[in-house]
Amino acid sequence: MLALDRAGEIPPPEMRTLDAIHLSAALAAPDLRALVTYDARLSDAARNAGITIVDPR
Repeated sequence: MLALDRAGEIPPPEMRTLDAIHLSAALAAPDLRALVTYDARLSDAARNAGITIVDPR
C-alpha cells in the first residue's frame, strides 16, 4: 500500500497512473541499481528522482 500512497504524490501531473506506481515502487526498493523502461515520461521522472535508467533498445 505504501507504493500506492506515494504514487499520488509523484510529479509531474502528466505522469500516467501505472507509471507513477512503478516509480513509487522503484523508489521504495533499497537495492535498486537501475530501472529498465522504454517509456520517456517514466524515464524522465525516474532520472529526476535520482534513479539510473536503462533503455533496452
